Amino acid sequence: MVRPPALSPALLARYQRQILALDGTPRHGFAGTATQLRPAVVVADGEGVRLADPAKLAARLHVDPGRGLAHEALARLGEAKPLRIATAADLDILEALAHDTPSLTGLLAPLAQRVKLQVFQQQALHLGVHLLLGPPGNGKSWLCHQLAEKLALPLAEFQLGGSGDTLLLLGSSRHWSGSGPGELVRFLAGSPIANPLLLFEEVDKTGGNQHGRVADVLLMLAEPENARRFEDKYLAVPVDFSHCSLLLTANDAAPIDAPLRSRCRATQIAPPTAAEWPALVQHVYRSVLKQQQLDGVFAATLPDALLAPLLRNCSSIRALRLRLEAALAAAVDSIASAEEFGRLKGTLLPMPVDIAAPHTGRIGFV
Repeated sequence: MVRPPALSPALLARYQRQILALDGTPRHGFAGTATQLRPAVVVADGEGVRLADPAKLAARLHVDPGRGLAHEALARLGEAKPLRIATAADLDILEALAHDTPSLTGLLAPLAQRVKLQVFQQQALHLGVHLLLGPPGNGKSWLCHQLAEKLALPLAEFQLGGSGDTLLLLGSSRHWSGSGPGELVRFLAGSPIANPLLLFEEVDKTGGNQHGRVADVLLMLAEPENARRFEDKYLAVPVDFSHCSLLLTANDAAPIDAPLRSRCRATQIAPPTAAEWPALVQHVYRSVLKQQQLDGVFAATLPDALLAPLLRNCSSIRALRLRLEAALAAAVDSIASAEEFGRLKGTLLPMPVDIAAPHTGRIGFV
């Protein structure tokens, strides 16, 4: 296979400016920072891939010139966007994540196999279409966010539980007052790369209305041929979503339409075993520290003595995160002065607390 040519300097500079604009804080659904994104970016034709026909897009946006800034953002769909290529570093990330979270290898192992082939063939990173199944709180959503963060992929998350409104995804026709584009094309237009990650939560609890069914929208995105000509009702111009990776979560596969299930690789996410919890605690602890920008303030690793109180009666990864967040807040709350904080910085340890009990201490800053 011929390797795509290197990214042109002008496009690379624009790509880097878009990432630097994030200032290290996830915004507009993006996960990752400038330092996390590796310069392993190539393009398909020397100038990037265009996700919509520029002439057709310009004609449609010209019809309603009153929305200058909004239309300027959508016009980026017709500009060249780079594809991030899969690298050996991505494989290392997936292997490290599988090592720390053995209960989640049902998804991580096939992902690593897929990415390995993309690395060998120097292809763009594409995780495929995956359906994660399991009870609430067992780490499905957390794993999806970890993948986006660790692989430095822009992320758009859609909470679909109890929703039957396709307008959120598809937009609304210009025949309606207050019409506008859907969140899918908004996100892709603003994404600095053409192959971001789309996360759809609770797809087993979606419905429909007079505007259509949410499951049908997901089916369009999951089918590569349809994804290449995905049409937002407001834009009415085919947009190429085929480079996007799709992750879907659900508690139960039964309510999901068979055509959609057949296009996903379904993985049952089992709860961690007793032997897997200690390594998982360390991984979630580092994740929470990074999220709250406390790495460097607290100790990098939890001592074994803290594992038992943190895990006592803990039944899910969601519960573990809440417990760790409460323990970090309690530790900061116990510090009496800035001088004490300075002495403890880098060695501070979480203070496990009963998060069900009312908090009566001072207000901390975590």
